[in-house]
Amino acid sequence: MRWRHWAKGSVLPIAHGVGLFSLLRAMDAGHRRVALNYHNVDPGLFRRHVDLLATLARVVSLESLLDGPGRGGVEVALTFDDGYRTFVDEILPTLVERGLPATWFVPTAHVGTDDIFWFDRVRAAVLHARTRGGLVVAGHEWALFDWNREYVAAGITRILKAMPVHERNGTVDDLLREIGAAPEVVLRRLVSATREQLRALPALITVGSHSDTHPQLSQLDEASLRQELSLSRSHLEQWTDRAVRHFAYPSGDFDERVVNMVRATGYESAWTTEPRFIAVEDRYRMPRVAIDDHAPLSVLSAKLTFWVNRLPVIRA
Repeated sequence: MRWRHWAKGSVLPIAHGVGLFSLLRAMDAGHRRVALNYHNVDPGLFRRHVDLLATLARVVSLESLLDGPGRGGVEVALTFDDGYRTFVDEILPTLVERGLPATWFVPTAHVGTDDIFWFDRVRAAVLHARTRGGLVVAGHEWALFDWNREYVAAGITRILKAMPVHERNGTVDDLLREIGAAPEVVLRRLVSATREQLRALPALITVGSHSDTHPQLSQLDEASLRQELSLSRSHLEQWTDRAVRHFAYPSGDFDERVVNMVRATGYESAWTTEPRFIAVEDRYRMPRVAIDDHAPLSVLSAKLTFWVNRLPVIRA
């Protein structure tokens, strides 16, 4: 964990600053395709990302990435998960201004409400906790420092997602009582979009399904799985008056049964969190490269450099 933090905070900025990534990209003559996976990115940082993308790649739609002939170089599709209201308020203006297509994968259960997904409440609480030192959750202990909170939040969330729902809910409540909820100004950024915002989206934005309640799909029985896939799609098509063709697995969680159900439900593609460039792919196991909400330009540059992105410290 400390090594990864040091590499991303020190090594990558130096490599980016001296032009190493640019040199490696110039030496790579192949046609590369990659889908970037954002969540709730800071709008000012995203504008800087867009400026960098303009020099490194062509931004194309998800459909073009899937079916287009390609023109050499790097082609990038922008995807955003979890349906945050901030996408419309803060990110959409930049996309429209620059004429950039994007795909927004929206879970539907919280649309039009002030509810916040449990994993967002946990992450926000850990990042803003006044607690120092040891933090014990579900029998696992983490040393909590200022520098490692993102890693701790990710580790705790990973443990909680593997739990049965009834057990997880109680553990989340216990954790939030122990360390306290995040400030209200932070929580407001985690609220879902409204139906009116979905209905008013410009044609540049493709809406995809991200399930209804954002569960671990592999844990569901057949009836619940079918409902998660079909209900979210029908809601989105009703709210947007558009066909919903693409699906993103919540938390990247799927198995063969889930893949078969996604295909049978009629989606044309499904997207994972496997952090790879796209080669010849199964359309229902498409990879995406995650970009952290606060990733500096050096991280984006590294992840768009084919040979560098293959390194475990970069992909994590």
